[in-house]
Amino acid sequence: GSLSVLAAGGSGKILHAPDVYMNKIAVGPKAADAINIQRSIEENCRNVADALSKNLEDLRVIVLDRPRHEKIVRNLRDLGARVIFIRDGDVSAALSTCFEGSGIDMMMGIGGSPEGVLAAAALKCLGGNILGQLLFNRDEEKERAFRLGITEFNRIYSLEDMVSGNVVFCATGVTSGDLLNGIQMEESVFRTHSIVMRSENLSVSYITTEYPKER
Repeated sequence: GSLSVLAAGGSGKILHAPDVYMNKIAVGPKAADAINIQRSIEENCRNVADALSKNLEDLRVIVLDRPRHEKIVRNLRDLGARVIFIRDGDVSAALSTCFEGSGIDMMMGIGGSPEGVLAAAALKCLGGNILGQLLFNRDEEKERAFRLGITEFNRIYSLEDMVSGNVVFCATGVTSGDLLNGIQMEESVFRTHSIVMRSENLSVSYITTEYPKER
């Protein structure tokens, strides 16, 4: 499910996020107003389930399979929610919350902050929502963030804080996943599958492109 992704917007409209971890929570359009990263996992799950008219036992939460998420996973299972593990790719995981056929209701956990900004761009185009908070392990990380213009180290970033104005998001599948097929090699061509989204009109386009192996 690996993707090559790009987000583009107006000058100064996309957060220049430092290469540190970010605590994130993301949902699709129907639950966009139901999340609050400062609330407990239980509160968020109950509010999202209510917004989706679901029982907690039917809520499906996607989480990166990492030791740092043991507490999150334990809390989710205690609530009866279903945990869907992924090994990598929390950008595509965040996107999956916006597609009803994916069966994913919420993404939760800690991942890279640049990926959080990319996810915010995509969710803005799809009507979803994401909240994030930068996590710093060393003073050097704070110094690097400060050089990028980050001055509030405990700030909760809304989607609009990360991406404002009109934005375009596109992704091409490298290896096949739930969102896109990966690069396909046939006798004479390479075939790629891409998605292009625009926040201006919430449009989503799928593009299949063929490249000849020899020119």
